[in-house]
Amino acid sequence: MTVVLGIKHDGMVTICADTCVSTRTYTDSYQPNEYGKINLMPNGVIFAMSGLASVKSFVLADKDIFSFAEESFTRASIAREFVPRLKELQKSHDLLNKGDSSVSVLLAKDDKLYMMTQDWNVYSVNEYAAIGCGKNMAYSSMAKQDGDPENRIINACKFASKNCSGVGGPYVVINTIDKAFKEVR
Repeated sequence: MTVVLGIKHDGMVTICADTCVSTRTYTDSYQPNEYGKINLMPNGVIFAMSGLASVKSFVLADKDIFSFAEESFTRASIAREFVPRLKELQKSHDLLNKGDSSVSVLLAKDDKLYMMTQDWNVYSVNEYAAIGCGKNMAYSSMAKQDGDPENRIINACKFASKNCSGVGGPYVVINTIDKAFKEVR
């Protein structure tokens, strides 16, 4: 259970996620770093996932799944490279029984933000996107706010935590320019 939001602004993308952990198994298998749900890859891609914990743990164990050539971080390259890798990974671990991906993913780099939904579709995001059980609450909050983009997504995460039992703080924020994780309470 989670909420992750990404917003494009000022030539960059900022991502915010809650740090609520659902089960002990989830904690063991899905804490790749002290920042939990948001991951920064060596190639500068920032990604976060929501969905089935077993799928997330296998994805995080595959060091090449988010490798994109510098010039090819596009919607098409995600659909052409990442989606087939994810399908093959899930197939190799017998996790494709439902026919969907069982995860939603936000991917960001520089000023680009993409979302892959559980039905394998990849979307280029124009302004902001949310994934997780708190996404509807987060979208509602985002639509009602103006002002500083980082404050907007933090407030949307906090709003989601008040209205969705699977979402809770503190919150972690990172952007594609300085790539520094920040914890917000």
